[in-house]
Amino acid sequence: MGSFAILRIGDYELFSTKSYVDPVAMSVFSESDRYLIVALSDRESKDASDFRIIRPGDTNPFDPEDVVRVTYRALARVVAERLEAMGISLSEVRAAFERRLQERADEIGAAIDDERPRMAVAQMLREATFLDWSVAFQEFMADNIHPTWPSVAPRELRTEMMRFIEEESEEGVLFGLPGDARWLLRAVTEVCGPDEWLEYDITELVGDWYLVDQPVAQEAIATLRRGARHNAPTIILTEGSTDAVAMESAMRLLAPHLVGYLTFLDFRSANAAGGTGPLINAVRAFAAAGVLNRTLALFDNDTAGRSAVRTLSATRLPDWLRVATLPDLDLGHRYPTLGPAGEAEQDVNGRAASIELYFGRDVLLQDSGELTPVVWQSRDPTVGEWQGELRDKSRLQSRFADKVKRATSNPELLNSLDWTGMRQIIELALFAFSDPDAQKGRSAI
Repeated sequence: MGSFAILRIGDYELFSTKSYVDPVAMSVFSESDRYLIVALSDRESKDASDFRIIRPGDTNPFDPEDVVRVTYRALARVVAERLEAMGISLSEVRAAFERRLQERADEIGAAIDDERPRMAVAQMLREATFLDWSVAFQEFMADNIHPTWPSVAPRELRTEMMRFIEEESEEGVLFGLPGDARWLLRAVTEVCGPDEWLEYDITELVGDWYLVDQPVAQEAIATLRRGARHNAPTIILTEGSTDAVAMESAMRLLAPHLVGYLTFLDFRSANAAGGTGPLINAVRAFAAAGVLNRTLALFDNDTAGRSAVRTLSATRLPDWLRVATLPDLDLGHRYPTLGPAGEAEQDVNGRAASIELYFGRDVLLQDSGELTPVVWQSRDPTVGEWQGELRDKSRLQSRFADKVKRATSNPELLNSLDWTGMRQIIELALFAFSDPDAQKGRSAI
């Protein structure tokens, strides 16, 4: 027959799952909602006094063989507030349900030819509201039947809305509501009131599928968060708006298929400060907040950026949050520089490679035909290196913006322009969370 986990509100069964716990439904519970009902094995009688409740944090020992029930329980108002915090509001559930009614009414109306019973259903759906659903749900509860169990109903389903819910449920739609189990829970917590108990009873699964002391709710939430990271775009954090705008505009040209999958923090809309220090603070804030998206923080490939990465290496970061500098450039290995000792060609990777160095040789070339030089400015005692900066950064930024504009308006120009550095950055962002060995042999963007 199998083992089932049963989700109830009060004494009414909402649904059951065979051999597993639905992580979406379990996500409204926490480990503080976990109850073990334990029999006192040294007594022969089985009245109410022969059992005790153990909750997380209790220090009282128990024998796993004495566990009678394992369940997660929370008040409806607690569950409703958690769902609101998840962004599943009552107003959203109500509006989505009523949109679904209109869609189904249109489908029925288009599929029938003056079939009066079905025409009546279509008309009912056009006039119905979430309140009608609430009344129908209360009827199911009063008769203690489920819309997927019409054969055991004590009497014929009394209203058109009940029959509609039955038909939708047969198609796998939970009580006729759009969305996943959380949408149903938000609706029923409203209908049943704040003081009703919501319970997910996993007793039958303990032993074969779960351990008696296994943190099932905690694991369910972790599973959903891992899934969310695979379904949500990767966020790229940069040192400032110039970096973000340049990377995003290049990606739209070079890898438009990644738009929406890699997304950049909008410094202008967020009014966020730029620079190495604010990016370090952002990394720490993202780590502390438990942001669901995979997140990559990209520092400039200069002395300050290397110092920042070294600083963050002492911080334990979650596996969904990575820190890196911009990649080394072949162009940067022998690059013209100006310093106290005069002109010299030096390796500026890791010392002065800001985003502008990745704009391409065609942007970096001056009217004289020489590359725009890096000017050494100060020595960073943390890493023992000089910090340099390209001269005329604002001019380089303007020239890159013009390059992007020209390539956008005339795609035939795209391959005649130098995008080497920007391609390397996009590849770094794309494979930042991949196994390094798995990247070998991949073609360039």
